Amino acid sequence: MGHDMRLACALLGAFLAFQSVVAKQKTVVCEGEYPYHLQGTATDGTNIYWTFTTVLAKTDWSGKLVGKTSIEKGHMGDLCFRNGKVYVGMNHGKKDGARVGDEVWIYDAETLKLLGKRPTPEPAWCNNGIEWYGGSFWVITSAPRHSEYNFLYEYTPDFRYRTCVMVKSGWTNLGVQTICRKGDTILLGCYGGDDPEQPHKSCTVAIDGRRLLDAAHGQKCKPLQIEWRRDVNTAEGLLVKDGCIWEAHSILLSAKGGKKIWTARIFPSMGLEEFMNRMFLFAVALSFFASGAEELSIDRVIVRQQWPWSTDVKVEYEISGVTEPVDICVEAWNGVERLDPARLNASMRGDIYNITKGGVKSFVIDPVAAFGTDDAALSDFKVKLSTVKSAGNMDEVLYRIYDLKTGDREDVTRAMLLNGEMGAVSRDYSALGESFGAAEGEFSTPFEDVLIWTGVTNDVKYKTTHLVMRKIPAKNASYLMGT
Repeated sequence: MGHDMRLACALLGAFLAFQSVVAKQKTVVCEGEYPYHLQGTATDGTNIYWTFTTVLAKTDWSGKLVGKTSIEKGHMGDLCFRNGKVYVGMNHGKKDGARVGDEVWIYDAETLKLLGKRPTPEPAWCNNGIEWYGGSFWVITSAPRHSEYNFLYEYTPDFRYRTCVMVKSGWTNLGVQTICRKGDTILLGCYGGDDPEQPHKSCTVAIDGRRLLDAAHGQKCKPLQIEWRRDVNTAEGLLVKDGCIWEAHSILLSAKGGKKIWTARIFPSMGLEEFMNRMFLFAVALSFFASGAEELSIDRVIVRQQWPWSTDVKVEYEISGVTEPVDICVEAWNGVERLDPARLNASMRGDIYNITKGGVKSFVIDPVAAFGTDDAALSDFKVKLSTVKSAGNMDEVLYRIYDLKTGDREDVTRAMLLNGEMGAVSRDYSALGESFGAAEGEFSTPFEDVLIWTGVTNDVKYKTTHLVMRKIPAKNASYLMGT
């Protein structure tokens, strides 16, 4: 049986097994009455932990209450379980216009006794909740109105602040309310908004945890792109049990005399699980291949179109056995139509050139640029990956950017330009236009090859606070200045 067929059968089996597990699950209702609505959920596998703004409740998986504790002041947010302890995001509002007292409260999971408090003053818009992933705690927060970004704050196991990662999620009302991980997928639950300028439904946003760690610990801090966004409301609670995603919602029991009484329920999120399983099966249906030099290995190639949020096709692969810099050669087909290599190369950005070490990599193909079509969805898209030794000049610095305020310098290499890290580039002088004499062939600068960073014109800082300089080879060359 071929590699693709074995993988397809394995994924199909996992999908059917999941359907069997979910079919046996039932809705769980939290026993008790609470003064405020639900803020978050977590599980240790045996019990469920619920936060109702001022109350932390603990039930078994039948919903029977086995313990609870309350606070007099403050606002409990989402929570997580780790190593016998429950960690709760806590915020205390503002004083004189500034946030004060945002913390993580730590409880003994068995007794719900408060063990300690850890300050988290860095989130500028309040501590909404917490999750553990990749050796760190991650705190979620609100965000400014209409912000295209959300923010994840990283803390060490002993709650020393590490960094903040910007997530380009699009606007979500009140930022992120809940956070949960399933494997290497980080799920963010967000409220909807009825702003007439930018209305949107409550939703779940997914990011790749491995990309999150790369963004947090890489040399360059860039906004993290999301994997997908779905109109599934998980803003009041998310958890994972036995590989299944559960979503939680408040239940209003009474509103007599203006006093509201609440509880909550939790149930398997078919909307999210079916969607995620369809994505994996779709990746197999796209029929991928991988090959490489004998000493190299390219495995676990996953191809996903980012529809409906983008027409871009994301290709993720894992490469191992890298002993010298290599480039990834990509062939692609839409059905039986093979993509023109020149158009394909011009449409890709990501980890393609000068790969120096193994690991999970990815790149994006813009089908509009690649196929010259604006068709929304590609139903029969295939790729084949192979490797070739990188050219010896990939680390050559072609541009230098000087910050005129601080004096800092950033080097821009050939590989960075070819991988699309700096935006648009051109391999032809004609991109400069006739007004520069390109049509008349007036350029005689002896470049080894033409590689022009045209994207430099898209950022106003390069016209104001930063100076960009291009390397021009001087060896065995002569230049005339003036007339």
